Amino acid sequence: MKVAFVSDDKENISGHFGRAKGFVVYELEGDKILSDEYRLNDGGNKGQCGTCQHDRIINTIKDCQTVVARGMGHRIYEDLKENGIRVVLTDEGNIRSALDKFIKGMLTSHLEKLH
Repeated sequence: MKVAFVSDDKENISGHFGRAKGFVVYELEGDKILSDEYRLNDGGNKGQCGTCQHDRIINTIKDCQTVVARGMGHRIYEDLKENGIRVVLTDEGNIRSALDKFIKGMLTSHLEKLH
């Protein structure tokens, strides 16, 4: 399985999904990390309609089953779900700490972080 963490600096989870510079993507097999990579967010505001931006962002992580963020809007949340991507909205700031909790099944999602 692949899980994407929204990040500007490859170490911390960004506070805003759509404005983040990219995603740290981990490929997992059980509790083992098989690989990791950083993917640039290609959906930034480039004068496109909101739906077009969402499509570009989703295309960047379409092979991921889960995305972890600290906050996002309702529209992108629904678009991710429609594309089969589970969303976890967390209080965790550090990616490695959140990844450890995710692997152990202990990463809690807070839907109140939707705006």
